[in-house]
Amino acid sequence: MWEAFWLAGASGSLTALGVWQGLALLSERALKTRQVSERISRISQEGGSAQEAEAQPAFVRDDRFSVVPSLDRAIRRASIAPSIVLFLQQAGSRLTVGAYLLIHLVCAATAYLVASWFGLQPFLIFGVVALALVIPYVVMSAKRARRLNKLTEQLPDAIRLIAASLRAGLGLDVGLNAVVNELPDPIRSEFRQLVNEFLLELNINDAFRRLTDRVPLVDYRLFSASACLHREIGGNFAELLDDLEETIRERFRLHRELKTMTALARFEGLLLAIVPVITCLIIFVLNPKHLLEFW
Repeated sequence: MWEAFWLAGASGSLTALGVWQGLALLSERALKTRQVSERISRISQEGGSAQEAEAQPAFVRDDRFSVVPSLDRAIRRASIAPSIVLFLQQAGSRLTVGAYLLIHLVCAATAYLVASWFGLQPFLIFGVVALALVIPYVVMSAKRARRLNKLTEQLPDAIRLIAASLRAGLGLDVGLNAVVNELPDPIRSEFRQLVNEFLLELNINDAFRRLTDRVPLVDYRLFSASACLHREIGGNFAELLDDLEETIRERFRLHRELKTMTALARFEGLLLAIVPVITCLIIFVLNPKHLLEFW
């Protein structure tokens, strides 16, 4: 009886927290929209043009960890919060740290409810809850890996555009803007942030350093280091970018050949790893008591 009350209270608390955060997010968006409308109307009444209204900064950078103020203050005290923010940025997710942690709690509570409903042993319930806690991290890690692979594949095209701009007698900033205008996401968003930081800080070395922090790939570190060295000591930067592009493309070709040659062995290893898990699930569905006796 007490367990049922505890489960109801836990699920109700998580649901209330999720609804509270959703309502806070909706109210915040409505407030920002109203502020932008008031700003545009005020500029129009003062005689400003539409270009001046669009030039006004409509939004400021949201560096909060949660839309719930109390939860935001609690997360800020944790030293791991900046690492989670960087992890979510690398995955291309718009979730806040509070929403990401809330997903972990909801998965754990759901797994506990399902395991208790099936009447599993306590150590099995603990294992199911631990597995459910890891699932959001695994999903986000897979999304992060796909995004980083996409960024790596798009880098040679970006280098080619920058080298073409340099050969035409244009500056590095024009080449970076060409990448923003010509290439799709995710490299567009990363280079757009790079250009914005360069325009705001007047120090491109710091902007490139932040790029390498956001994109922890060796190719981007080489590109950033070559760009910083070129601005300090000069040289034929276009030729250096051509060599870097050729090196990256050759490494891609070797990597694809390696994946092709080892495809069968990797599939066999994956199959051998999945078969015991599938067998346990089938036995649990057909004869749960037999599997419980095994445990």
